[in-house]
Amino acid sequence: MASSRQNAQLKVFLIVIVALAVLAGGYLLVLQAMGAPKSPTVDDTPAPDQVSVLEGTYACLSRKDKSQTKECSPGLKKEDGSLIALDLGEVIAAGGSANLNVGTKITVGGEIVKVEDLSTDQWDVYDVSELMRVLEIAR
Repeated sequence: MASSRQNAQLKVFLIVIVALAVLAGGYLLVLQAMGAPKSPTVDDTPAPDQVSVLEGTYACLSRKDKSQTKECSPGLKKEDGSLIALDLGEVIAAGGSANLNVGTKITVGGEIVKVEDLSTDQWDVYDVSELMRVLEIAR
């Protein structure tokens, strides 16, 4: 009798294994029928936490109201003539020098942020739409 009981248990065990194999195969077929997930669309504009490198000429930012001031707020004039504000705070805090002459060709690396995304209105008076938080400057 013991052998007949073991045979019954073995049959149940085999049926469970076959049922699991059929379910796993069905699941794989459903996944295959649904297709691979689509990759997200790549956006070429750098995210605020990505480092960008820009080349251009060191310039003083022009004000929206076209008024002249004694101070020179740092900016980078790109080849297309557009200006980007430069926040040199990180460079100065790291012991670097921000002593640049207007018209000097420079390469800057840092994070680019839209002016409207900033929590300050410091840059609103200038004719710029972007600010770079400069991490490095090369002449």
